[in-house]
Amino acid sequence: MIREANPDDANAAAFLIVQAMGELANKFSNTTDVPETYSLFEYFFKQKNNQYSYEHTLVYKNNGLVLGVANCVQWRQADGTWKKLFRSSCNP
Repeated sequence: MIREANPDDANAAAFLIVQAMGELANKFSNTTDVPETYSLFEYFFKQKNNQYSYEHTLVYKNNGLVLGVANCVQWRQADGTWKKLFRSSCNP
């Protein structure tokens, strides 16, 4: 089942986001320590108003496990306003 993410998905979502980002996740967290990197992305996932937030994420859940995530970030429009792409780009 695909659904909108919520903060309770942070542990599984952070794992999948870090796996998808690879070494870029380590550069973002400024460490090669894996648990510390996961912890940082888990923190951001639980917060609002950032590109890694649950607010911009869909999860695929099967048999009670989060097996996939789709993160849809905001883009700045030419007039300087933000356009939320979540509903238009990632609607399940």
